Amino acid sequence: MNYYNSLQHHSKPVKEALISEAPHTSFKNVPDEFAFFRGKSVDLGFESLGLDEQAFRNIMLGFIKNGIRIPGTNYRIRADNTLKSTFELVGPDTEIPVLPEHWLDAVLIMGDGNEVVHAGDAARKHHQLKLVG
Repeated sequence: MNYYNSLQHHSKPVKEALISEAPHTSFKNVPDEFAFFRGKSVDLGFESLGLDEQAFRNIMLGFIKNGIRIPGTNYRIRADNTLKSTFELVGPDTEIPVLPEHWLDAVLIMGDGNEVVHAGDAARKHHQLKLVG
């Protein structure tokens, strides 16, 4: 059962709140090339990608249903029922929404000590972060 299906017994306002919070997550099963996602608090920042309403909806629903492909890879990310998200290998012909090429620009990753591990330009603007140093 995917995350979306697990929400069906909730009232509409609760379901909408849980869906809107899904991109604020942490990851399990993280491949080495995305090691900076391990054990961290992540805001995927879909709202900061500059997508039109339909594209944003497709990304959000893809993330909580069958996942969204990371461009240029055979990985997808998806929310699961444990309030965590996961990286999974998918075949090249798997039909799921694809993140825009600039997706990491919207991602904010906080470390265990609340330090910024990664903050793309769009994430910095959205969260009004200033670079130190």
